[in-house]
Amino acid sequence: MIGTRLFQRAFSQPAFSQPAFTQLSGYEAELRELSNRAARTFKFPLPPSKSMSGSVPCIDQGWKFKTEVKEAVVKAAGNGRYCAQGLEIKNGDLVVEKILVPMKDISTLVDVNKIPQNATISFSNEADLEKYIHLACTEGGYSRSQINKLFEHFPFSIDGKVMVLGHCTWTVNHGGDALPDDIASSENLKFFEDSRKNAQGVEEHFYQAVATRDIAAGDEFYLDYRRFVIPDFFIRFSEKNGFDDVRRATLKAVYG
Repeated sequence: MIGTRLFQRAFSQPAFSQPAFTQLSGYEAELRELSNRAARTFKFPLPPSKSMSGSVPCIDQGWKFKTEVKEAVVKAAGNGRYCAQGLEIKNGDLVVEKILVPMKDISTLVDVNKIPQNATISFSNEADLEKYIHLACTEGGYSRSQINKLFEHFPFSIDGKVMVLGHCTWTVNHGGDALPDDIASSENLKFFEDSRKNAQGVEEHFYQAVATRDIAAGDEFYLDYRRFVIPDFFIRFSEKNGFDDVRRATLKAVYG
């Protein structure tokens, strides 16, 4: 999910090798199965792998505090992102900011200098989704099934107009309402969209997440997926390709 279910895979290129785990769950297990079937050489890591492998420091991914990606508190969710040890985040702090880069402006996925690591790619229509799939398959060696699995768990929307996918995934699980005996697993981040002009006078758009309460060292980050508003084009795309979007899938799993 927007970061919730990451995968582990051994890339054929040493720079992309991932740590081995004896047991996988959620998205990791699903991707491992697809990867084993594919038996291909992958030219670059997908966003979930970059988020967790350590190849891209969390600060370069847009996080304002040091974070850790590891197994989620709810193990079936795969991995989650945590406030690093020795830190404390205060209510109202800006925790992460990622610049929006439209898919229509992207011509390659293999050149790391073309897309900032703190980018979140925005998709405005089905053609944008198909463009990403095409580039991932032709440049990266991935299968359509693998990218559909990525699209099943990670893209989301807060405005109902564009879907976004972190170039390094957000890796944040769903957290609902705070309960007296379970405050720690409730929502502690909330998304906002912002814009400002850069040094060249060009207006840039950002997705930000702000802490909605104090977050202690070792706490997992949570977003309320019920706040997502999935665009109609992505709902049609997901139905056509045989999967639920991240909001629908999560709400089914959590609330029935």
